[in-house]
Amino acid sequence: MIKNLVFDFGNVLIRFTPEKHLRKFVNSDEEAIALRDLIYLSKPWKDGDRGLVTREESIEQLCAIYPEKEELLSTIMRQCSEWLTMPEEIPGCLQHAREAGYGLYFISNTNPDDYASMVSRVPTLKTLDGGIASFQDGIIKPDPKIFSIFLERYDLKAEECLFIDDMDVNTAVAAQMGFHTLTLTGGAETLPQALKEYKNGCLHL
Repeated sequence: MIKNLVFDFGNVLIRFTPEKHLRKFVNSDEEAIALRDLIYLSKPWKDGDRGLVTREESIEQLCAIYPEKEELLSTIMRQCSEWLTMPEEIPGCLQHAREAGYGLYFISNTNPDDYASMVSRVPTLKTLDGGIASFQDGIIKPDPKIFSIFLERYDLKAEECLFIDDMDVNTAVAAQMGFHTLTLTGGAETLPQALKEYKNGCLHL
């Protein structure tokens, strides 16, 4: 029986579409996607999610790799936290789930700057019962340890948790750990409907 809903942030609770913002810096959609991947798949960025470096250190390291893009990367990385917003559908969805008796948690790969920005601008995140922000524990998904830490910290059972993420690699590991899982592919705006439709309405939402 599912008693707890465990959410990722990006593209689950939070709108994460950096390529749309990056489009204004480049000449094509393809260039925007390439720039997105250059930043968000880089080691300096992932080290930020692990809590190993600050945002400024991430900028310095990435610019050292791509010195010809220094001004562009610095500008983007100093403003990209502001791009993280919560769709208007989400607060009501979470409130409905809470009223139905579900515990509400999160497990997210994030860094201090993005996390602080989201929490300060999105009051709904403060209503969650708890969770794992990767930088605080130095572990990022899909490492199984992040799920083990979560279960131990909140004294929860995997088989009583539904983990929702936008990446198959993360939900696959969670499933191996015993979680129920849902891979959300349509963006954060689709979360309410996806929960209603999960296993033909088994969540009673």
